[in-house]
Amino acid sequence: MTTAILLAAGESKRMGEVDKRFLLYKDEWLISHTINQLSEAKLEELVIVRNGVDDFGLTIWGCGDCNVVVNPDYQKGMTTSIQKGIQAAAASSLGYMICLADQPLLTTEEYNLLIQAFEKAYLENPNAIVVPYFNGQKGNPAIFSTQYQADILAHEQMDGCKAIIQQNQQHVVKVNMPTNHTLVDIDTPKAYEELLQQEA
Repeated sequence: MTTAILLAAGESKRMGEVDKRFLLYKDEWLISHTINQLSEAKLEELVIVRNGVDDFGLTIWGCGDCNVVVNPDYQKGMTTSIQKGIQAAAASSLGYMICLADQPLLTTEEYNLLIQAFEKAYLENPNAIVVPYFNGQKGNPAIFSTQYQADILAHEQMDGCKAIIQQNQQHVVKVNMPTNHTLVDIDTPKAYEELLQQEA
């Protein structure tokens, strides 16, 4: 079974003065779209990592059985949130799906496609890492086997786990996605404007 770790502790620096998590898209916060879709996916659990400072919306969010944890070290970088999420994950999990809070176009079906691919790959190779691709471009979220728990917890590069993927290419399973949704993250004003134009 797979644990989704939703990284919702960032500072949204590239977005400027606004918090991208709480920008509106189709009358809902960007992060609400992600939580709603993940809540319906075939997961062991959903762990949401927040910063505990300016995430008022996550404080009042009623997300059912999800496990909300605070990362006090969020300013050090994304990797600290991944590590915090892994530490909070259920011991029964087979894999960690590292999800971004600013991918509102991803659907439950697309998350399930990745989860199913991982759980199938895991049976053949307990060191499997699943990575989504669209038209040859690598996207997010990736799913890491729990075999990488120690490596991720010891990881010192603060921009995520790209290096762990690069170091374990022999275990990477590429999943071709039906849409470009795994490539679209709303982290700049331009990206948000393009998202709203698409909505119109």
